Amino acid sequence: MAEAMGEEMAEMPKLETEKDEEDEQELANDLAPDTLGQLWDDEDTKAFYENLPDLVAIIPSILYKDSKGEGEPVTKKDTEDLDKEDEDDIQIDEEPVEEVNLEEEEDMTEAINMSNRMVLDAFLSQLPNCVNREMIDSAAAEFCMNHNTKSNRKRLVKGLFTVQRTRTDLLSFYSRLVAALEPCMPDVPIQLAALLKQDFRWHVRKKDQINIESKLKVCRFIGELTKFSMFSKADVLFCVKQLLFDFSHHHIEMACTIFESCGAFLYRSPDSHRRTKIYLEQMLRKKAAMSLDSRYTTMIENAYYVVAPPDTPQEAKRVRPALHQYIRKLIYADLNKTNTEKILRQIRKFNWDDPEVAAYNVKCLKNVWNLKYFN
Repeated sequence: MAEAMGEEMAEMPKLETEKDEEDEQELANDLAPDTLGQLWDDEDTKAFYENLPDLVAIIPSILYKDSKGEGEPVTKKDTEDLDKEDEDDIQIDEEPVEEVNLEEEEDMTEAINMSNRMVLDAFLSQLPNCVNREMIDSAAAEFCMNHNTKSNRKRLVKGLFTVQRTRTDLLSFYSRLVAALEPCMPDVPIQLAALLKQDFRWHVRKKDQINIESKLKVCRFIGELTKFSMFSKADVLFCVKQLLFDFSHHHIEMACTIFESCGAFLYRSPDSHRRTKIYLEQMLRKKAAMSLDSRYTTMIENAYYVVAPPDTPQEAKRVRPALHQYIRKLIYADLNKTNTEKILRQIRKFNWDDPEVAAYNVKCLKNVWNLKYFN
């Protein structure tokens, strides 16, 4: 344009890219394994969610070869789906959704023996009693060996989905059951995840202020399945995205429940860390911009600090010399009415000619508030 007008080229101001480079470097540092921390809080939790029974090696293949070919395994969406969205790109889900219908849909061609139905009913009635890892693993092996039919798998999914809304303690064990059965029966986690997604979307779409326990149960169930990789990370983050779009009343409690159940897992996973951090910041901004009840404010702050606790330096523990520890033990712990002479003899044996030892003994004797007194 300057040549066409016969004018000199104007000097354009240089763009400040230092801040962008700093942001990119900060993002790269955030995704480093050292900054994300350990995926699990302790070894027991890690063993619960990762060390699953190998039913393929235990159960004869003749018992699951038909079910293994049905349904596609749970697939993980590409990490691009987690990162391609803009920070403020929150859109409401406008796809039609219907309420979950759990009526019996049994094929007429498959005759179901009444005795087999009663056996499966007995198995399902015992599931609420499986409250530890060994019992739920045994239940998974029993179902694979004795009840593995298409209709029974549907009834199992229905039984897991209709867990009592007050028994949230069972959700982690039911999720482990689904994860253990997945190599042999990939249709079980697919059907359960589809029911949970449909029920979640139904509750979000209704926008009513009832059945809060059922809503929280669905959110916690989704979170537990996510930690077993039976529920896609992209799907659970999309659920959080829909709750943030209409962040009020029950949606606040549902979002906090998801963050409390699987937020730390998503935050410490490199492929979902960025989106989780963005949604956490959006939740805090909405809390600051909205006039919320103190109960909701406390709930949001608790959920945030469960996922991303503040970096507080650990206080250095004071290390005393061995002699000082022994003096404090004699005076503050061992001394009582029955052993006064014995403790006195021990104290007299110290080197009282040493000014440091003498001063520390006198100091401990003066600090009488450290001495236990039994009236």
